[in-house]
Amino acid sequence: MSPNRRIFLNIIATYGRSLYALIIGLFCGRWILMALGEVDYGLLGAVGCLIGFIGFFNSVVVGGATRFYAISIGQAMAANDKEAALEESRRWFNTALTIETVFPIVLLAIGYPIGEWAVRHVLTIPLDRINASVCVNGV
Repeated sequence: MSPNRRIFLNIIATYGRSLYALIIGLFCGRWILMALGEVDYGLLGAVGCLIGFIGFFNSVVVGGATRFYAISIGQAMAANDKEAALEESRRWFNTALTIETVFPIVLLAIGYPIGEWAVRHVLTIPLDRINASVCVNGV
């Protein structure tokens, strides 16, 4: 198979997968709305947005830390003083590990009270669904 044909088939497969995901997402969104109802579907959307934000922030932090860590490893391979270069790699690894350990703890310590307050006082939720909303939101 020629490279041009392989690229063309890859493009077709990628667009096909995207179109399939779009169609399934549109139909599933309708079915989920019918099954859950408006209130629970809205809560599902709020939880999904929060999880998406945390996932995006995590990927940004991990991507940046990985980039600096990989650069320091490459510099260690090419350096004359291997021990000093490896120490730089160790510092980047420890920094990334600290960020990935401290961020969830801070998020829980600050986000938990703010999230519970927002669910109970800011969001418009029926009174019989407030406790369920607190549990679902992980608050």
